[in-house]
Amino acid sequence: MPKQLQHFDAFTVSGLSIRTQNSDESNPKTAKIGALWRDFFGRDLMNSISNREPNTPIYGVYSGYDSDQNGLFDVNAGVRVSDLLDNDETDVEVGATTNEFTNIDIEAGEYMAFPTTGDMPQRIIDGWGMVWAHFEGETTYKRRFTTDFEQYVDNDNVVIYIAVEKK
Repeated sequence: MPKQLQHFDAFTVSGLSIRTQNSDESNPKTAKIGALWRDFFGRDLMNSISNREPNTPIYGVYSGYDSDQNGLFDVNAGVRVSDLLDNDETDVEVGATTNEFTNIDIEAGEYMAFPTTGDMPQRIIDGWGMVWAHFEGETTYKRRFTTDFEQYVDNDNVVIYIAVEKK
């Protein structure tokens, strides 16, 4: 079944970041993503990030890919923020760290939506399995491996968005 395509203009997410790879995430001794989210929620960081846009969903952003889903990549747990230049931060770059938060620019472009179902966190694990399976057989679009993200509107409405381009 084809997934829905959605265009996104560029926007910025600010939050906590780690660098990992999928092979590490499959081993509880080396997994980092769960601890990242526990830290984000445990410290109530959603409400501590400056320039947070009102009513922003929470985002899990995947970027800085070394290669593909098998290489290293960055994961950011954060919220959408307004223009950082409004906060006198004139030299902030993509991936720059402001205080303890890392700012990630979501690239403008086409994203394929993968809605998730089930209980957390298994719904996210299963959602990524659906993404990988889809692109093993997909012939029209390919993953760009630039910025991908999970958008957490609430526990019942989580969508994984994958940056794509036509082959």
